[in-house]
Amino acid sequence: MNRTWRRWWRRGRTRGALAVLGVIVFAALAAPLYPRDPTDQDLRATFAPPGTVSDAGAFYPLGTDELGRDLAARLLHGTRASLGVGAAALALALTVGTLLGLLAGYFGGWVDAVVTGATETLMTLPFILLAIAVIAAVGASETVLILTLGLTGWVSFAKLVRAKTFELREEAFVLAAHALGVRSPGVMARHLLPNVAPLLLVDGTLQFGALVLAEAGLSFLGLGVPPPTPTLGGVLAGGQTFLAVAWWISTLPGLVLLAMVLAINLLGDTLRDALAPGG
Repeated sequence: MNRTWRRWWRRGRTRGALAVLGVIVFAALAAPLYPRDPTDQDLRATFAPPGTVSDAGAFYPLGTDELGRDLAARLLHGTRASLGVGAAALALALTVGTLLGLLAGYFGGWVDAVVTGATETLMTLPFILLAIAVIAAVGASETVLILTLGLTGWVSFAKLVRAKTFELREEAFVLAAHALGVRSPGVMARHLLPNVAPLLLVDGTLQFGALVLAEAGLSFLGLGVPPPTPTLGGVLAGGQTFLAVAWWISTLPGLVLLAMVLAINLLGDTLRDALAPGG
């Protein structure tokens, strides 16, 4: 395994993606240290372009929006919110999907039928329609958004773990564990889960990018984290009306989102290549 990680680290794409993602994550974590609040308004400095110094001496490195709010502050806090929602939703989806996949693959029978039926049902439902229905019924909030993303994003994990568990449950080491009297929970936790963990790592990385993008899409449509908390999708949506006079309001959050998702997906691709046989 150490050789695999060294091979993964030596790839130029890995280091490049980690550098980009590291800068974005560091900036998001350091957002509270930025001297200006993302909700503070300065109506004397509306639509200020990047690099503007206002009459009051305030410096706006990335400009301001239609209400004179500092775009740099909004992007920092928006990135923080988007990453937080994506990470929380990923943790929920990974937990639910792994547990259901292990149960379905290990026990088979009616357990597998129930889990497979649930996955197939969710796969037939358009995500955006399901999200709209849930948020319309419950109301928009960060918690509702995390639950919506997490409880619809577990399907790929469950299918992956189920398929791998079906292969492993008849292997000699699993049969030996049964012969030694190890109970089913112990077999799944100590013998099956470590063997599916590399697959989960790759799929989890790719799913993280998809969840961040889904959060941005819902926020763009007004179904994400409600104001005044900024998100990348919300900031991008707010600036689309003013593209002709203030291109930076929508362009800059779009570029941050693009760089973040590309870096995450690139890490997933390099992990998959490194963990593949002969990779």
